[in-house]
Amino acid sequence: MAPYSISPAAAQKLAGAALLVLLLSAASARAEYVTGTVTDLFPDHMQFVITDRDSANRHDVERSVRNAEIVWFAGGDQCNYIRWIKGTRVERAIERVFKRGGGVGGNSAGLAIQGDIAYDACPDVSANSKDVLANPFSRDVSLSSGFFRWPALRGVITDTHFHQRDRFGRTVVFLARWFSGKPIYGIGVDEETSVIVTPDQKGKVIGTGAAYLLLVDHAAGVLEHGKPLTYRNLKVWKFTAGETIDFGHRPTSGYRILDVLDGKFSADPY
Repeated sequence: MAPYSISPAAAQKLAGAALLVLLLSAASARAEYVTGTVTDLFPDHMQFVITDRDSANRHDVERSVRNAEIVWFAGGDQCNYIRWIKGTRVERAIERVFKRGGGVGGNSAGLAIQGDIAYDACPDVSANSKDVLANPFSRDVSLSSGFFRWPALRGVITDTHFHQRDRFGRTVVFLARWFSGKPIYGIGVDEETSVIVTPDQKGKVIGTGAAYLLLVDHAAGVLEHGKPLTYRNLKVWKFTAGETIDFGHRPTSGYRILDVLDGKFSADPY
């Protein structure tokens, strides 16, 4: 079982598991994850604040991560998760949790690193849809791969706070930039919304918002430095509470078509 974003409803379904939360800041941990719902639903939870690669290579941290039932990445800066955890003992321990049937997931920055390709935000500036649609080669578009390779998310870029922060446009840019001849997907998840993926690679949407599946299967019409993006025939699926995304057999019908012309959508993408 692998949750890729979380909502109160999803937390209720996972209640009682031995949860381990990885954080980049103890202060944000106190504010968001170690009070209220988490404390009540996960009495066996532990938290570790990762501040550098040395802390991600500590044997005691590795051992605790390896013994968890669910490893959850809290929000923060996804670039630091990649800088500090990729290729460390903690990364290998997380992969062991998944292989034995445990859960791995995250919210915000913790969701952003779950995809096969990650928007890593390493320039330390969050990409804005309007800006990067106008210039897809903005320095704010920073992508990387080679962190986690979960089977359900092969060839997938994840994005968060999707509708609330108007991130549809930037996800299309990420996909267009990464496309190299093979179909590539984006999964955008709204706030207060979760996609819980089971071992059969089927993801159930839970919560008050939606999850959007985007498919880029051909090259952009215009993808040049300093010029607005043009991409025609973008395929989009929208899933709401109770619906299922089959990541193992991704949909081939039932999609909506959108165009991006000179950096602007042909219709409301949401």
